[in-house]
Amino acid sequence: MKLLNGYIRNLMTVKIFPLAVGFLLITGCKDIPSVNTNTITDVQYTSATGGGKVTDDGNADVSARGVCWSTDQSPTTADSKTLDGAGIGSFTSSLTSLNPNTLYYVKAYAINSEGTAYGNEVSFTTSAFFLPSVTTTAVTSITANSAVSGGNVTSDGGANVTSRGVCWNTSPNPTTANSKTSNGNGLGSFTSSLTGLQAGTLYYLRAYAVNSVGTAYGNEVQFTTLSVPPKVHHQGIVKTNINVRGSSVVLGQITINPTSSGKVIVSFDGLCYSTPGDRIILAASNTTSWGINDGSVGVEAFDSDINENPFSHTRVYNVSPGSQTFYAVAQNYVETAGDGIVSIYGSLTVQFVSSSNSLVGFSGIIKTNLNLTNETTVGTVTINPTVSGKAIVKFDGQCISSPGDRIVLAASNTSSWGTDDGSVSVEAVNSDINTKSFCHTRVYDVSPGSRTFYAVAQNYVETAGDGIASIYGSLTVHFVPASVSIVGFTGIKRTSVNLSTRTILGQVTINPTVSGKVLVRFDGNCISSPGDGIVLAASNTTSWGVNDGNLYLEAIDTDLNSNSFSHTRVYSVSPGSRTFYAIGHNYVEVDGNGIASIYGSLTVKFFPD
Repeated sequence: MKLLNGYIRNLMTVKIFPLAVGFLLITGCKDIPSVNTNTITDVQYTSATGGGKVTDDGNADVSARGVCWSTDQSPTTADSKTLDGAGIGSFTSSLTSLNPNTLYYVKAYAINSEGTAYGNEVSFTTSAFFLPSVTTTAVTSITANSAVSGGNVTSDGGANVTSRGVCWNTSPNPTTANSKTSNGNGLGSFTSSLTGLQAGTLYYLRAYAVNSVGTAYGNEVQFTTLSVPPKVHHQGIVKTNINVRGSSVVLGQITINPTSSGKVIVSFDGLCYSTPGDRIILAASNTTSWGINDGSVGVEAFDSDINENPFSHTRVYNVSPGSQTFYAVAQNYVETAGDGIVSIYGSLTVQFVSSSNSLVGFSGIIKTNLNLTNETTVGTVTINPTVSGKAIVKFDGQCISSPGDRIVLAASNTSSWGTDDGSVSVEAVNSDINTKSFCHTRVYDVSPGSRTFYAVAQNYVETAGDGIASIYGSLTVHFVPASVSIVGFTGIKRTSVNLSTRTILGQVTINPTVSGKVLVRFDGNCISSPGDGIVLAASNTTSWGVNDGNLYLEAIDTDLNSNSFSHTRVYSVSPGSRTFYAIGHNYVEVDGNGIASIYGSLTVKFFPD
């Protein structure tokens, strides 16, 4: 039996083996594919290009192929992968949604019925994101408070630019923490409009662009906004026989609309006719009312004949851009024994001075029961100009003094006063009519550096009273750079001049090269004869005008024969030579000798349009 079994096995081996070998040769042996991994190319911040080649399908169809990758070695198809067709041959793969600046490991793969084959492992690092690249556009269309610039984002640094614009400051290297614009996103050029700038100011500017890495800045450029020249506004006031008893009455108002911050000098001066027994309060104001102390001046008529009083009141206010209104205000207050009826002829002037091109210094003066036996400084203003120019110094307000005392008042560049046009003086009529308004102006050439100007007072020559006075007023200093405007000035010293005909007491000629406005102020002191009415005027001709075109003064007697005055006019002018005048004339009341002595100032200030 063993022999039979062995025979059968041998027979099967001999007969069947060749058949199996033949079958295998015909059908082939199946295996996983063979695949190679390509080198990674075109590496970007979040993408790259790879691929591979299936060189053998392992005698079974390749149903899928591609690459797989991971931040760990030996990636598999369980990690991120591509699907790039089927079969034998080369293929290209796009790797996406990668992280910047990251090391990846990549293998090609191929799948058949026998399983998944992987190629050799390669590695690469994605590009890192960078800050964008941006350039700054030159600044154009520069005005006093606006300009135009922009930039060009030439590269996003691999990450989306989420915002872009320009930033600026008054110091170098501005950042987005300073003033800025926001002008969209992405690559390319953009235009930026800068607003809210200060006039006459140097600015530093850079374009900026923001991506996920941070904020990039372009090259820095500089520009200076245009200066806003001082502006003057004027309203002539002609109010005849009006009732000012009760609440305050608005006699005139001026509205301005500055485009930059600065200061306004508000002045109300002229002549007030009133009824004996009435005290008339007059004020320049930024409201429809008046203030106490230095916030107003008061005048009283002597009698029904000498019932006129010159006056001058000044205020200085800080203003921001936008509409602002200023007022000339009057009221019959406290002393109301008359009828409350007045006639007021004068000028309300508002000078706007941008903080960029001029300096305005101001001191409100409130000095009560001051002993003026010696020269006394009642107020000071210090300025520190950086360029040469002229300083217009004005001291005005009211002085309450004792009968028998002559009080000398002066605007000065020293702590002393000068004779003639270097001061004005006032005297109380009696213990009731003891208030007088005054105005004194000086103009000084100044060079760069700190300068102090003074309001000075002294009881001088006539000292029959107690030497005690209360002074409420304003010391105003307006520095005008030579490059900004024109200031003309002449001191007037006319002693014992016959004013029986219209007489030119002083004149100033200017020669502007552009159109504009001219403020002409004639102020000072007039000593005249009782019985004479003296007309005084600032004018653009050798004559004077009616109503608000002049002041009218009278001496009470040979002792109380001095009046301080202020008269202002504003004129529009074109380019070319222009002359302005201080005029005096003994008119209507001519019972005196027609002789007067006038000491004062004619100041001409040009405001270009």
